[in-house]
Amino acid sequence: MLKICGDRHYPPFEFLNDEGVFNGFNVDLIQAIGKELNIKIIFHPMPWENALEAVLRGEYDAVQGMAISNERLQNFDFSEEYLVVSHSIF
Repeated sequence: MLKICGDRHYPPFEFLNDEGVFNGFNVDLIQAIGKELNIKIIFHPMPWENALEAVLRGEYDAVQGMAISNERLQNFDFSEEYLVVSHSIF
C-alpha cells in the first residue's frame, strides 16, 4: 500500500469534485500505475503547502504532481517527466 498526498485544488490535474471525490489526471495516472503494479493506493488530498511537509515528516510515501526544482531535488526523488506545464503572464 502507498499513501499518496496531493493538492486538493489544482484542476484538471488533481481536485476534489462536487461529491468530495479526489479526481484528475494525476489521480488517474497514479491509480493506473498502482493497478499495473498490483499496489493499493490511498489518496490524501490536502492544501499544497501541507503536502510537501507531510511527505518530509514521513506521514505519506509520495506527493503527486510536483514540479522539479533544484531546491526540491535536495529532499525528493522524481520520476521521469511525463508532462511539461509552462506558466506565463501576458
